Amino acid sequence: MTESSDGGCAFPVLDDPLYGSVGLSKRDYFAAQALAGWMATYGRAAAAEDVVDKRVTNAADLCYRLADAMLERRKT
Repeated sequence: MTESSDGGCAFPVLDDPLYGSVGLSKRDYFAAQALAGWMATYGRAAAAEDVVDKRVTNAADLCYRLADAMLERRKT
């Protein structure tokens, strides 16, 4: 079985008549973990609305770039 470009399901529910074979993608899971770790390092001032508004798109892009790098690294 080959994985999709998003790494496949991180926590698949297999052979379930209600859910089928679905789950959060590994790419989304890796990005969420990267974001959680990154946000944990922010101080209270960095969470101010003006700072978050300016950086939210960059943060999301970086987290998905990190996730893509993790997926690529898993191939080796």
